[in-house]
Amino acid sequence: MPLPESLRTLADSLTAGAGSLPGRPPQAGRDAGVLALVGEAETDPFLVFIEKLPTLRFHPGQIAFPGGRMEATDPDVIATAVREAEEETGVDPAGVDVFGTLPPAYLFASDWDVTTAVAWWRSPGALHPADATEIAAVHTVRVADLADPDNRSSFRHPAGFRGPAFTIGDLYIWGFTGGLVSRLLDLAGWSRSWDVNRETPIPDRFLAPGRG
Repeated sequence: MPLPESLRTLADSLTAGAGSLPGRPPQAGRDAGVLALVGEAETDPFLVFIEKLPTLRFHPGQIAFPGGRMEATDPDVIATAVREAEEETGVDPAGVDVFGTLPPAYLFASDWDVTTAVAWWRSPGALHPADATEIAAVHTVRVADLADPDNRSSFRHPAGFRGPAFTIGDLYIWGFTGGLVSRLLDLAGWSRSWDVNRETPIPDRFLAPGRG
């Protein structure tokens, strides 16, 4: 099945090699992959996110794209992203069409060089927290809500770094994932003008000692 026209701009941008995150070049960390999965692309596109358990050592409670570290049995990092998405959300890989990647970007807290595989969810189905040891919930968030200027802001971490954030109801998407989402909106032509100077506080649960 051909890629929907609504994803053609994004696909062309990825093919052209666009999408590097500012200040996050790969640093020879461990290879990892995450999956940016777009559903309902032709009507009301949305992205799939996981919410991690608040008890995890790394990134507790964070909203993120499904993904994880590359295993020796994975043929490539794209396969890693799809496998992890299946393990974390129950998505059927048979209905997932990867059509591009963002360049690898370094995730300091995990020492991972993360490649983002971007995919069309050609055959949507039910999702659930398939890995009860790591995943608290699975969310689908409309692109229209992510692009809404009222839902966009910037965060400022106590360590000094700053980046894009999204507040969607009770969800706060920031940090590495916030940067990925912002880049994807730009590359797909979905972005709307927003106030980059408006800052929202990072929820305290993300700033407790040992959390990042």
